[in-house]
Amino acid sequence: MVNQSKFLSCEKALHPGFSCDGASARILRDAFVSAAKIYLPLFFIGSLGSKKITDWRYVAFRLIPNVLRSSLFISVIGSLWCRLACVGRNQFGMHYRISYFIAPFIASWIGIIIEKKERRHELAVYVANQAVEAIWRVLESRGVVKQVKNGILYLFCISMGFLLYFQKNEPSLLSGSTRTLLRLFIGAESFPDAFEQRVERIYFKITDFVSSKILRRKPTSRRKKIHRIDSDSHSESKSNQICFHGRGGCAPYITIGFLRSFLLGVVIRCLFLFLPFLLTPKKLGKQVPKLLEKSSWSLAMFLGILGGGSRLIQCALRRIRGTEDGLNQFIAGAIVGLAFKFNQSTEVAMYVASKAAESIYFMMVNRGLIKPFPHGETITFSAATGFLFFVALLEPQNVRPSYRKFLTRASGGWWPSIAGAFTPVRKAIGIPSTYV
Repeated sequence: MVNQSKFLSCEKALHPGFSCDGASARILRDAFVSAAKIYLPLFFIGSLGSKKITDWRYVAFRLIPNVLRSSLFISVIGSLWCRLACVGRNQFGMHYRISYFIAPFIASWIGIIIEKKERRHELAVYVANQAVEAIWRVLESRGVVKQVKNGILYLFCISMGFLLYFQKNEPSLLSGSTRTLLRLFIGAESFPDAFEQRVERIYFKITDFVSSKILRRKPTSRRKKIHRIDSDSHSESKSNQICFHGRGGCAPYITIGFLRSFLLGVVIRCLFLFLPFLLTPKKLGKQVPKLLEKSSWSLAMFLGILGGGSRLIQCALRRIRGTEDGLNQFIAGAIVGLAFKFNQSTEVAMYVASKAAESIYFMMVNRGLIKPFPHGETITFSAATGFLFFVALLEPQNVRPSYRKFLTRASGGWWPSIAGAFTPVRKAIGIPSTYV
């Protein structure tokens, strides 16, 4: 006997309670509002290292329009996917698996055209790493591959080693977004950003204040001893031509690196907690206790160790090895990657790995080992998004929980009802799955 669930109308299997056009229009509206709440803090965080964030013209004419454009890009994909899935069901007369790949593939191809061309590559890399993990989960659920113990940690360490190597030795191979993120979270030795300069000024004001108090309170012999130590350390730093950190030598340079990244982690946490609720003061007050949770400080410690630890290891390797080369950066990145233990996230590890793979790909193209293919970003984004929607609908347990949460937020809360209503069809098709 044929399972009738295969022939359920799209009003029952995809958008219960709404017509096809009504559901598509509501998803467009709700997804746009929800996506704007996601992109607003992200774009603000991306601008923290620049002085432009204090310019109202940049905020009004660049940042806000970019947020609206990216929000429209997300909402169009969700709305078109729903409408095209309905078209496929009505044309074929039943639910075919391939239609749930074709619909998001076409929707993503159209949606990516709305987004700025400069961001298309970054988006393609992001969804590609999500798709790679989804493929791994599908294969693991079928017993084809097995999970590697601490594999995510090793992947993150190796990827950080490559990224720090490329940042110092071949920065042209890094994409613009990768260079921006490395400067933001780790800093740059040669070109400190505005945020690090502020932290540096505050740090030296505090240390100068403390030193002056000590000098005033201690006897003359103690004052001479301190001056002699300062003089010796200054002459030592002048004679040491391996590290160039300006005032104070390695110790302040490492401490400032830790402080800037640690404080940045606190700022990021505050932005994600409070910025989406600025227009709802009642909900804003409920977010304050979350700032004291362990997860808030684990992010700050993770970034702080990345920023300060990488500088500490590089300075130590310069003195031990007596040279400055790419090996120092790779080793420093690989070791400091152990900070991942403070803030373990598969999503972060996969994103860092995708950025490292992207840079290696650019290196191979630059050296003539492989050739780039035209429209690769659009094809990659569309294919990866199509596969992710396909798996998220048919085998939701094989999609990263954070991505299911992203689908829920980006769809304006529609995705759980869609995935839940599709359960009878999922069972009728015969795909082993559970709705989470």
